[in-house]
Amino acid sequence: MSSDEQSIYQDNQLNLLNIFRVLWTRKLIIIISTIIGIVLALIVSIYSAQWWESSAEITKPQYSDYAVFISSADQLTTGSNPSESLKSIINIEKNYNSFINILTSKTNKIDFLQQSNIIKSYFIRDGVKTDIQKDKALDLWAEKIIVKKESLILNKSSYIVIAQANTLDDSFKLLNNYIKFTKNKYNSDVLLSLETFKRIELLNLKKQLDYNISYTLDIKKLKEQKAQLALNIAEESGIESPLNNYFEKGSSFNIALGAKALRAEKNVISSLKDLAIFNDKITLLSSQLNYLNNVKLSNLENNAFFSYIQTEHKNPNKIAPSKKTFILVFSLLFACIGIVIALVIEIFSKKD
Repeated sequence: MSSDEQSIYQDNQLNLLNIFRVLWTRKLIIIISTIIGIVLALIVSIYSAQWWESSAEITKPQYSDYAVFISSADQLTTGSNPSESLKSIINIEKNYNSFINILTSKTNKIDFLQQSNIIKSYFIRDGVKTDIQKDKALDLWAEKIIVKKESLILNKSSYIVIAQANTLDDSFKLLNNYIKFTKNKYNSDVLLSLETFKRIELLNLKKQLDYNISYTLDIKKLKEQKAQLALNIAEESGIESPLNNYFEKGSSFNIALGAKALRAEKNVISSLKDLAIFNDKITLLSSQLNYLNNVKLSNLENNAFFSYIQTEHKNPNKIAPSKKTFILVFSLLFACIGIVIALVIEIFSKKD
């Protein structure tokens, strides 16, 4: 090592020793600054918002969850097999995916938050009054409700729902209330779809029945006219009683019955009220229409489209910095500030 390098090294050592000497001499400034930092940390930790989160696992429903729903919906089947429209409405896989889509929807989250008493109390606490303030606050709170796939790697169908709030109880209540709100909303949507399907089916059956009645009335009228014409011919021909072994090829009128029988046939056709005698499809359609009219769809109260595994209330997750973190950060920061102040005072004292 050259003499110049050795001189620089010795100067650096002296500078470090001087700094440590200054810090020790003016340690009271550093201690006071650190104490101020600790006090401020305690104040900030007390008045700053604490965040807690509660979570739940949403999975596909078990058979026992949706069996009652399937049984109720199957009442709308008037034929031997349910229609494709009904199959689509009651498809469990499709309903589960649709429920998850609504659960993750920001619109659904905001709809829930707007009617939540917990959020309303937070708005009062934070002085949120104007529509603009409420919209901004709702957007921020919507981010506190998180829905994510449990595992992207394993390709599981389960989802984790997380609700964050300023207290443990509020986070747990928000979680449960949000899932219940979404369940009720989706159940209402499915019930509405079933009611709409029922209404459309009733209209279709009514149209078919009306068509068959109209068609059968025409058939009845035609038979009545044919019987009248055959009666006229039989009377003109003097055929009063049935003719044995008489058959006229190509004839449209069965005059061989005789005027007496034709007269009776015409009277029966004219007075006939039950059109199903001519068209048995009328009976089938009438029965289906009456049956469907009497079907009562019950409200969906259970979790027909998902299973819900909620996290225990006693195992919450605190996501905000703790008091220890605040104290550590503030004490280090203000200790550094105290060191800087001590060095600055030393520099100015030397100048004087």
